[in-house]
Amino acid sequence: MSKKITVFFLLLLFLLVGSFFISDEKISADESNLTGYAWSPYYGWISFYYGTSIDATGLLTGYAWADSVGWISFNPADLTGCPSGSCNARLDSSTDRLVGWARYISDANGWIQLGPIVIGGTDYGVKNNNGEMINYAWSDNLGWISFNCSNNSECGVSNYKVQYSSPVILSNPQTSINYCSHGSFPLVNDGLSVILSWDYFSESPQYSYTIEISPNSNFDSNVFSITIYSASTSYVVNLEGSSWNDEKLNWSTLYYWRVKAENDEGRQSSWISSTIDLRSKTHGSPLVIYSYEPKKILAGRPVNFEAQKDGVVSQTYNASSPTYLWTFTEATLETSSDFDPIVVFNTYGTTPTIKLRVTDSAGYYCEKTEMLDVGGFNPIWKDVSPF
Repeated sequence: MSKKITVFFLLLLFLLVGSFFISDEKISADESNLTGYAWSPYYGWISFYYGTSIDATGLLTGYAWADSVGWISFNPADLTGCPSGSCNARLDSSTDRLVGWARYISDANGWIQLGPIVIGGTDYGVKNNNGEMINYAWSDNLGWISFNCSNNSECGVSNYKVQYSSPVILSNPQTSINYCSHGSFPLVNDGLSVILSWDYFSESPQYSYTIEISPNSNFDSNVFSITIYSASTSYVVNLEGSSWNDEKLNWSTLYYWRVKAENDEGRQSSWISSTIDLRSKTHGSPLVIYSYEPKKILAGRPVNFEAQKDGVVSQTYNASSPTYLWTFTEATLETSSDFDPIVVFNTYGTTPTIKLRVTDSAGYYCEKTEMLDVGGFNPIWKDVSPF
């Protein structure tokens, strides 16, 4: 191998001294994530600007181009009957090495081995090294094909290399809707919070994502759009500042949303989409709020509960009168439909549960649950001298 690499070096140096250069005019393919040039000392430059890609499973597809032999295919359909091993070209995620074959399709025997190429215990096959392909492929006709100028420490003379930009794959779009989020932020209608989430796959971290919301599945009239620079794979919908519909989503409406992401190499995913389905609701679900006195709860002493706090009263959003359902554990009163029940907890040291459900005339309801601590009653006393 050392003899062939020496020949490669001399020919490369000869071509460079002879004012050989790589044109900056490239034909790019939108879906390619392998770009740049490899070098064969016998057949010249091999361009990866024609749509060669590695998908999320590691499979290589597409073509490279060499002026001397034409198209070099990485497509499985062109690789059946390879000389040995697995024919399909793949990036092995466990080793970051290319395995399998490519073929220049002008010759039925134009096989190019990507890896493994083991000589003397060393694998000289192509490897992904932090986004740069290094090492060599081998062809019986083309000889050694170098994927990176660093193989021979010649990057100062000709900075050629094949680079890999990890694909960005989004999947599993999910919509989480909570109708009883009163008091949280942000809300997109009375009590309504919406969280959008997705799964992200790329070897490089997510740099940003873009969310669009529309009443139409073709997204030709978006009601909301935002780009967030974050690695987060979820977004709590916040229409604040959108100047759309009083910053609210309409009830009884089906919305469509979509997301795309970009990794920190600048590569973008395709859009994925799902829905925000509010068609089952015509108005907001009730606000549940309550208070009790005294704050320190003692066994055997009455506690006054009310469905209001600091002047804010539990309410409905369809102009109907609310229905209250209190539930108490470890108390003399198990349930109550009053606005302001009085309850006695009898046992010292317990942690009873209270729950208030408020329901409107349409059957929409929200509820709030809390655990209390019940203390013992200690009388006030002081020591008095008997003398």
